[in-house]
Amino acid sequence: MTPFARRLALTVALLSAPPFALAQEAPPAPTVASARTYTPEDFTRYAPRNALDMLEQVPGFVIREAVQERG
Repeated sequence: MTPFARRLALTVALLSAPPFALAQEAPPAPTVASARTYTPEDFTRYAPRNALDMLEQVPGFVIREAVQERG
């Protein structure tokens, strides 16, 4: 088999192969069993004036202040 015929056969084989990389599916999104969706009605008793007021009422949600440390 000549080098040209060998290259031609390889090219035909590669072009006729199924595109496996395109057939991959995205991995499933991780699920959290303890996730909860809050609605505006959940916060009415606190009378929030902004989003920070609402977030301060969400259990387990912590907002960390910037810490200025040297050293």
